[in-house]
Amino acid sequence: MITLKLKDDEGEVTELTATTRDIVLWERTHRGKTFKSIQDNMSLIDFYGIAYCAVKRQNIVLMHDFANEKEFTDLFDLEFEMDVEADPTLAGL
Repeated sequence: MITLKLKDDEGEVTELTATTRDIVLWERTHRGKTFKSIQDNMSLIDFYGIAYCAVKRQNIVLMHDFANEKEFTDLFDLEFEMDVEADPTLAGL
């Protein structure tokens, strides 16, 4: 659903895919946040939150340890691509 690349200061890159389960976890742990909200108003901190949830839920082992989302954000640069299918009900508008 969202392909993410995490890059540390040494240049080590880890690629992961945030699935709907990761996004639901992010919505549950970040009050008032929804997937729709990031589609309408992208914020990098939201993508870091989704990446953090994906790493934790999927038990992805990274080169660096981190205790919380802030430490995670401080350790990695983030690149992402969203695979969002066009809404067929909006075709021709």
